[in-house]
Amino acid sequence: MNDISMADLWELSPSGEDVFVAAPPGTGFLFGGQTMALVLRAAGRTVSDHLLPKSLHCSFIRSGDWGDAVELRVRRVNDSRSFAHRAVSAHQGGHLLVEAAISFHAPDEGVDEHLPAPEGPGPHELASDETVLGGVPGIIDVRPLDGPRPKGTVRNVHPYWARPHGPVDARPLLADCVTTFISDYLVVSTIFPEPTDRAQMVVTLTHTIWFHRQVHPEAWLRYDAEVVTLVGGRFLAEGSVHDEGGVLVASFAQEALIRPRRS
Repeated sequence: MNDISMADLWELSPSGEDVFVAAPPGTGFLFGGQTMALVLRAAGRTVSDHLLPKSLHCSFIRSGDWGDAVELRVRRVNDSRSFAHRAVSAHQGGHLLVEAAISFHAPDEGVDEHLPAPEGPGPHELASDETVLGGVPGIIDVRPLDGPRPKGTVRNVHPYWARPHGPVDARPLLADCVTTFISDYLVVSTIFPEPTDRAQMVVTLTHTIWFHRQVHPEAWLRYDAEVVTLVGGRFLAEGSVHDEGGVLVASFAQEALIRPRRS
């Protein structure tokens, strides 16, 4: 366990008109899910409270470092009574890390339907896998349906149940930040159905998430992802997020680059 809460990871300080700065605790490589959650949090600070996140599309330009200050610049693309669109760029040390497009919507009344949830055991029947993000173990509790991964190897961890370790309050957008953060967790591993060594380099290029329904930020959610195509050194994985009642909470897709690792 650790004394870092997930809400601490997305604290923002104003730094000009529609510009925010974050200095999340942690060390090492800046996790893509962390960057996306910061982008979503910044965009949400510029829209009306009745608008909820609809979708987020993020292009990763350059890797960053966890623990160093990140500047988030928000551009107001469009506002109406039912929709808002924002473009957000994340910068660190003078370099562009991420370009993102975020849409918000005031949900309409109407039919509420979705495809059935996948079958399988619930989170309370499974063992936790080891997680280390930002140099800190245990920010999230991840419980793969196939059991913990063998140490020292890379293997697809999906499907898994996950939730934050420790409490997360219900401030606006925090639940969507949690879902966004976890949706990026080891999607790149879906290309390795069996345990393997680290001979391949895999890098996320783009990640898109669509938000369908609201949940509590501390809820157990099941994340499923699988590769649907591999060509030209790039693969695309598609995924879904369900709650314990089988309700579809979100959908996501991630494009990644795979190459032999340089010696």
